[in-house]
Amino acid sequence: MSNNEIGKLLICSIKKVDNGWVLYDCNGENISNLSGKFPSSMNLRYRKKRGNKWGKDVENSSCVWVLIGKINEAEKWIQVGRNSSLKNMLRNDIKEDIKQVYSGTGKYGGLNYSELIFYEINIKNYIENDEKSKGILGTEPLDNNLKRAFWVNCAAYIEGKLASEKNVQLYHLSVLDGCYYAYFESKKNA
Repeated sequence: MSNNEIGKLLICSIKKVDNGWVLYDCNGENISNLSGKFPSSMNLRYRKKRGNKWGKDVENSSCVWVLIGKINEAEKWIQVGRNSSLKNMLRNDIKEDIKQVYSGTGKYGGLNYSELIFYEINIKNYIENDEKSKGILGTEPLDNNLKRAFWVNCAAYIEGKLASEKNVQLYHLSVLDGCYYAYFESKKNA
């Protein structure tokens, strides 16, 4: 599946400048002048850019995000994760990961890349362009509770599949995405 079919939307990026990190928002604007604080402007600007164009309830839908590192122009998929909502993805996953990069601590603190880029994966777009997904996941149910469960399952499917396909460096599997990861890993050797 090509990057266009994956449907990545830039959340933010961090570039190494003079042995320090500079944070840029989804529009490429430097927003790191808040002395290490994670700016709410990054969150607000991304929400505005994302809008409702993905066709699901923006705040309460499952999300899949990826972190890609660059050295010169070479890209390496560092992490893929999912969360239950946009709010949790931005305030918990992305915000905390950026704090680790800036502080030099935790699993993201020692990454040696010239640029780190966070993207969100458009789940609906990904599933529509993935040939295997319909046979594995089925179709979206009509009931609202089952719809939410369906999108949680889709997010886990994407997380596990991308972790396998992209040989994600720091991927940490959990139960559901781990099952999909194991499935796609087994297909590599078949």
